[in-house]
Amino acid sequence: MLATKDYPVGSGAAQSRYIRTRSSVPAKNVITYTASDVTATKVVVVNKVTYTFQTAVAAAGDVKVGGSADASWLNFVRCINKSGGTEGAAGDYMAANGVAHPTVSATIDASGSGGVVTLTAIGGGAFGNSFTLTKDEPEATLTAATFYGGSDAEAPLVFNGAIRYPGVAHEHRHRVTVVQVNAGHTLLPAIPGWKYRLVDASIVAIGDAAGAVTTVNILGTLATSSRKLVAFGQAALLKDTVVRVGDTAGVVLADGASFTANDANTAITIGKTDADVTDASYLDVVLKYALESA
Repeated sequence: MLATKDYPVGSGAAQSRYIRTRSSVPAKNVITYTASDVTATKVVVVNKVTYTFQTAVAAAGDVKVGGSADASWLNFVRCINKSGGTEGAAGDYMAANGVAHPTVSATIDASGSGGVVTLTAIGGGAFGNSFTLTKDEPEATLTAATFYGGSDAEAPLVFNGAIRYPGVAHEHRHRVTVVQVNAGHTLLPAIPGWKYRLVDASIVAIGDAAGAVTTVNILGTLATSSRKLVAFGQAALLKDTVVRVGDTAGVVLADGASFTANDANTAITIGKTDADVTDASYLDVVLKYALESA
Protein backbone atom coordinates (compact mmCIF):
# COMPACT_ATOMS: atom_id res chain seq x y z
CA MET A 1 0.00 0.00 0.00
CA LEU A 2 1.31 3.48 -0.84
CA ALA A 3 -0.27 6.59 0.63
CA THR A 4 0.62 10.25 0.11
CA LYS A 5 -0.57 13.09 2.29
CA ASP A 6 0.18 16.80 1.86
CA TYR A 7 -0.61 19.21 4.66
CA PRO A 8 0.42 22.71 5.82
CA VAL A 9 2.78 23.26 8.73
CA GLY A 10 2.90 26.90 9.73
CA SER A 11 3.17 29.00 6.60
CA GLY A 12 5.59 26.69 4.81
CA ALA A 13 4.51 23.97 2.39
CA ALA A 14 5.25 20.47 3.64
CA GLN A 15 4.80 17.04 2.16
CA SER A 16 4.97 13.84 4.19
CA ARG A 17 5.29 10.76 2.00
CA TYR A 18 4.86 7.32 3.49
CA ILE A 19 7.38 5.19 1.62
CA ARG A 20 7.22 1.70 3.14
CA THR A 21 4.67 -0.12 5.24
CA ARG A 22 5.28 -3.00 7.59
CA SER A 23 2.89 -5.72 6.51
CA SER A 24 2.43 -8.98 8.37
CA VAL A 25 5.22 -11.50 7.77
CA PRO A 26 4.46 -15.23 7.52
CA ALA A 27 6.31 -17.73 9.69
CA LYS A 28 8.49 -20.33 7.98
CA ASN A 29 10.75 -23.30 8.52
CA VAL A 30 13.37 -25.01 6.38
CA ILE A 31 14.21 -28.66 5.73
CA THR A 32 17.70 -29.28 4.37
CA TYR A 33 18.20 -32.63 2.67
CA THR A 34 21.27 -34.51 1.45
CA ALA A 35 21.98 -36.05 -1.94
CA SER A 36 20.90 -39.47 -0.67
CA ASP A 37 17.34 -40.49 -1.48
CA VAL A 38 14.74 -40.80 1.24
CA THR A 39 13.90 -44.03 3.00
CA ALA A 40 10.48 -45.59 2.47
CA THR A 41 8.13 -45.49 5.47
CA LYS A 42 9.96 -42.53 7.04
CA VAL A 43 7.76 -39.58 7.95
CA VAL A 44 7.76 -35.80 8.19
CA VAL A 45 5.03 -34.16 10.28
CA VAL A 46 4.21 -30.60 9.22
CA ASN A 47 2.01 -28.82 11.75
CA LYS A 48 0.13 -32.01 12.76
CA VAL A 49 -0.22 -33.37 9.20
CA THR A 50 1.81 -36.55 8.63
CA TYR A 51 3.57 -37.25 5.32
CA THR A 52 4.99 -40.76 4.80
CA PHE A 53 7.41 -41.62 1.99
CA GLN A 54 6.21 -44.78 0.18
CA THR A 55 7.25 -46.69 -2.92
CA ALA A 56 3.54 -46.91 -3.82
CA VAL A 57 1.04 -44.28 -2.69
CA ALA A 58 -2.35 -45.37 -1.35
CA ALA A 59 -3.34 -43.33 1.70
CA ALA A 60 -3.77 -39.62 2.23
CA GLY A 61 -0.38 -38.24 3.22
CA ASP A 62 1.60 -40.80 1.26
CA VAL A 63 4.48 -39.28 -0.71
CA LYS A 64 5.94 -41.28 -3.56
CA VAL A 65 9.66 -42.02 -3.37
CA GLY A 66 11.02 -40.50 -6.55
CA GLY A 67 14.24 -42.38 -7.24
CA SER A 68 16.50 -39.46 -6.24
CA ALA A 69 16.60 -37.04 -3.34
CA ASP A 70 15.48 -34.10 -5.48
CA ALA A 71 12.61 -36.07 -7.03
CA SER A 72 11.36 -37.38 -3.68
CA TRP A 73 11.43 -33.99 -1.97
CA LEU A 74 9.77 -32.42 -5.01
CA ASN A 75 6.95 -34.95 -4.53
CA PHE A 76 6.81 -33.93 -0.87
CA VAL A 77 6.38 -30.29 -1.93
CA ARG A 78 3.72 -31.30 -4.45
CA CYS A 79 1.81 -33.16 -1.73
CA ILE A 80 1.79 -30.16 0.56
CA ASN A 81 0.60 -27.86 -2.22
CA LYS A 82 -1.42 -30.55 -4.06
CA SER A 83 -0.13 -29.31 -7.38
CA GLY A 84 2.43 -30.06 -10.05
CA GLY A 85 1.77 -33.71 -10.93
CA THR A 86 -0.73 -36.54 -11.41
CA GLU A 87 -2.66 -37.82 -8.39
CA GLY A 88 -3.69 -41.44 -7.84
CA ALA A 89 -2.26 -44.83 -7.00
CA ALA A 90 -0.48 -44.94 -10.35
CA GLY A 91 0.40 -41.25 -10.16
CA ASP A 92 3.71 -39.62 -9.58
CA TYR A 93 3.44 -38.00 -6.16
CA MET A 94 0.36 -38.62 -3.98
CA ALA A 95 -2.71 -40.78 -3.54
CA ALA A 96 -6.03 -39.79 -5.04
CA ASN A 97 -7.49 -39.01 -1.62
CA GLY A 98 -4.64 -36.69 -0.66
CA VAL A 99 -5.39 -33.06 0.12
CA ALA A 100 -3.36 -29.86 0.21
CA HIS A 101 -2.00 -28.84 3.60
CA PRO A 102 -4.56 -26.46 5.17
CA THR A 103 -2.09 -24.05 6.77
CA VAL A 104 1.29 -24.46 5.04
CA SER A 105 2.69 -24.07 1.52
CA ALA A 106 6.06 -25.31 0.28
CA THR A 107 8.79 -24.55 -2.26
CA ILE A 108 11.97 -26.41 -3.17
CA ASP A 109 15.46 -25.35 -4.19
CA ALA A 110 17.12 -28.45 -5.61
CA SER A 111 20.78 -28.55 -6.53
CA GLY A 112 21.32 -32.19 -7.56
CA SER A 113 23.55 -32.72 -4.55
CA GLY A 114 21.04 -31.90 -1.84
CA GLY A 115 18.74 -28.96 -1.41
CA VAL A 116 16.25 -27.15 0.78
CA VAL A 117 12.50 -27.20 1.19
CA THR A 118 11.00 -23.98 2.55
CA LEU A 119 7.72 -24.30 4.41
CA THR A 120 5.66 -21.10 4.81
CA ALA A 121 2.60 -20.52 6.96
CA ILE A 122 -0.37 -19.55 4.80
CA GLY A 123 -1.27 -16.00 5.77
CA GLY A 124 1.09 -13.68 7.58
CA GLY A 125 1.25 -13.21 11.30
CA ALA A 126 2.88 -14.35 14.51
CA PHE A 127 0.30 -17.14 14.89
CA GLY A 128 2.40 -19.26 12.49
CA ASN A 129 5.31 -19.31 14.95
CA SER A 130 3.46 -22.04 16.88
CA PHE A 131 3.44 -24.44 13.89
CA THR A 132 5.48 -27.57 14.58
CA LEU A 133 7.82 -29.64 12.41
CA THR A 134 9.21 -33.10 13.18
CA LYS A 135 10.76 -35.93 11.13
CA ASP A 136 12.40 -39.32 11.36
CA GLU A 137 13.83 -39.22 7.83
CA PRO A 138 17.61 -39.52 8.42
CA GLU A 139 18.67 -37.68 5.26
CA ALA A 140 17.04 -34.41 6.36
CA THR A 141 17.68 -31.80 9.03
CA LEU A 142 15.27 -29.18 10.34
CA THR A 143 16.15 -25.57 11.01
CA ALA A 144 13.91 -25.55 14.08
CA ALA A 145 11.24 -27.60 15.82
CA THR A 146 8.72 -24.80 15.34
CA PHE A 147 8.18 -22.24 12.62
CA TYR A 148 9.77 -18.85 13.17
CA GLY A 149 9.91 -15.25 11.92
CA GLY A 150 6.18 -14.57 11.71
CA SER A 151 5.06 -11.10 12.76
CA ASP A 152 1.80 -9.21 12.78
CA ALA A 153 1.16 -6.06 10.79
CA GLU A 154 1.63 -2.85 12.73
CA ALA A 155 -1.30 -0.48 12.87
CA PRO A 156 -0.53 2.98 11.48
CA LEU A 157 -0.32 6.06 13.64
CA VAL A 158 -2.45 8.91 12.30
CA PHE A 159 -1.43 12.33 13.61
CA ASN A 160 -2.21 15.77 12.19
CA GLY A 161 -3.69 14.12 9.12
CA ALA A 162 -0.52 12.14 8.26
CA ILE A 163 -0.21 8.34 8.29
CA ARG A 164 2.92 7.01 10.00
CA TYR A 165 4.06 3.48 10.80
CA PRO A 166 6.18 2.76 13.90
CA GLY A 167 9.67 1.48 13.13
CA VAL A 168 9.32 2.24 9.40
CA ALA A 169 11.32 4.81 7.43
CA HIS A 170 9.24 7.77 6.28
CA GLU A 171 10.20 10.72 4.09
CA HIS A 172 9.19 14.32 4.79
CA ARG A 173 9.87 17.28 2.47
CA HIS A 174 9.46 20.75 3.94
CA ARG A 175 10.08 24.12 2.24
CA VAL A 176 10.83 26.84 4.78
CA THR A 177 11.46 30.56 4.31
CA VAL A 178 14.69 32.07 5.60
CA VAL A 179 12.56 34.10 8.01
CA GLN A 180 11.26 30.85 9.49
CA VAL A 181 14.77 29.39 9.71
CA ASN A 182 16.05 32.49 11.49
CA ALA A 183 13.16 32.40 13.98
CA GLY A 184 13.21 28.62 14.43
CA HIS A 185 10.57 26.44 12.80
CA THR A 186 8.99 23.02 13.36
CA LEU A 187 9.64 20.41 10.67
CA LEU A 188 8.04 17.43 12.43
CA PRO A 189 5.54 18.09 15.22
CA ALA A 190 5.81 16.41 18.61
CA ILE A 191 3.70 13.24 18.90
CA PRO A 192 2.69 12.18 22.43
CA GLY A 193 4.17 8.81 23.37
CA TRP A 194 6.54 8.61 20.39
CA LYS A 195 10.19 9.39 19.67
CA TYR A 196 11.67 10.60 16.38
CA ARG A 197 14.86 8.92 15.16
CA LEU A 198 16.67 10.54 12.23
CA VAL A 199 17.65 8.25 9.35
CA ASP A 200 18.90 10.75 6.74
CA ALA A 201 18.61 14.41 5.78
CA SER A 202 19.42 16.81 2.96
CA ILE A 203 18.95 20.52 2.25
CA VAL A 204 18.82 22.76 -0.86
CA ALA A 205 18.98 26.56 -1.05
CA ILE A 206 16.28 28.03 -3.32
CA GLY A 207 16.43 31.41 -5.08
CA ASP A 208 20.06 32.15 -4.19
CA ALA A 209 22.86 30.81 -2.07
CA ALA A 210 22.41 31.09 1.69
CA GLY A 211 24.55 33.90 3.08
CA ALA A 212 25.90 35.17 6.41
CA VAL A 213 24.80 32.28 8.64
CA THR A 214 27.42 29.92 10.12
CA THR A 215 25.33 26.74 10.00
CA VAL A 216 21.71 25.79 9.37
CA ASN A 217 20.77 23.12 11.90
CA ILE A 218 18.33 20.24 12.15
CA LEU A 219 17.52 20.09 15.84
CA GLY A 220 16.22 17.41 18.18
CA THR A 221 15.94 16.99 21.93
CA LEU A 222 17.63 14.45 24.19
CA ALA A 223 17.48 14.42 27.99
CA THR A 224 15.48 17.66 27.72
CA SER A 225 18.40 19.44 26.01
CA SER A 226 18.44 20.65 22.41
CA ARG A 227 20.99 18.98 20.16
CA LYS A 228 22.17 19.57 16.59
CA LEU A 229 21.35 16.38 14.71
CA VAL A 230 22.87 17.89 11.56
CA ALA A 231 24.73 21.18 11.02
CA PHE A 232 24.85 22.27 7.37
CA GLY A 233 27.74 24.67 6.72
CA GLN A 234 26.94 27.97 4.97
CA ALA A 235 29.67 27.71 2.34
CA ALA A 236 28.04 24.60 0.85
CA LEU A 237 24.51 26.03 0.78
CA LEU A 238 24.71 27.13 -2.84
CA LYS A 239 21.67 27.70 -5.01
CA ASP A 240 20.06 24.44 -6.21
CA THR A 241 22.83 22.34 -4.68
CA VAL A 242 21.93 19.31 -2.58
CA VAL A 243 23.88 19.01 0.67
CA ARG A 244 23.47 15.70 2.47
CA VAL A 245 24.20 14.15 5.81
CA GLY A 246 27.71 12.71 5.62
CA ASP A 247 28.99 15.39 3.21
CA THR A 248 31.81 17.58 4.47
CA ALA A 249 29.24 20.30 5.13
CA GLY A 250 26.61 17.93 6.59
CA VAL A 251 28.15 17.44 10.03
CA VAL A 252 26.58 14.98 12.47
CA LEU A 253 27.12 14.28 16.15
CA ALA A 254 29.98 12.07 17.31
CA ASP A 255 29.64 8.31 17.67
CA GLY A 256 26.47 8.10 15.56
CA ALA A 257 24.43 10.00 18.15
CA SER A 258 22.52 11.89 15.43
CA PHE A 259 20.80 8.63 14.51
CA THR A 260 19.62 7.68 17.99
CA ALA A 261 16.10 8.33 19.22
CA ASN A 262 15.18 11.73 20.60
CA ASP A 263 13.01 12.36 23.65
CA ALA A 264 9.37 11.34 23.42
CA ASN A 265 6.84 14.05 22.67
CA THR A 266 9.44 16.42 21.19
CA ALA A 267 9.56 18.01 17.74
CA ILE A 268 12.24 18.08 15.07
CA THR A 269 12.98 21.70 14.19
CA ILE A 270 15.23 23.85 12.00
CA GLY A 271 17.32 26.78 13.23
CA LYS A 272 20.63 28.55 12.70
CA THR A 273 23.93 29.33 14.37
CA ASP A 274 25.15 32.95 14.68
CA ALA A 275 24.01 35.42 11.99
CA ASP A 276 20.66 35.18 10.25
CA VAL A 277 20.40 33.47 6.87
CA THR A 278 20.40 36.00 4.02
CA ASP A 279 20.00 36.02 0.22
CA ALA A 280 18.25 32.66 -0.28
CA SER A 281 14.45 32.77 -0.49
CA TYR A 282 13.77 29.28 0.84
CA LEU A 283 15.48 26.16 2.06
CA ASP A 284 14.07 22.79 1.01
CA VAL A 285 14.64 20.16 3.69
CA VAL A 286 14.13 16.42 3.15
CA LEU A 287 14.11 14.27 6.26
CA LYS A 288 13.99 10.50 6.50
CA TYR A 289 12.97 9.36 9.95
CA ALA A 290 11.44 6.56 11.98
CA LEU A 291 9.14 6.57 15.00
CA GLU A 292 9.84 4.55 18.14
CA SER A 293 7.46 3.97 21.02
CA ALA A 294 8.33 5.72 24.27
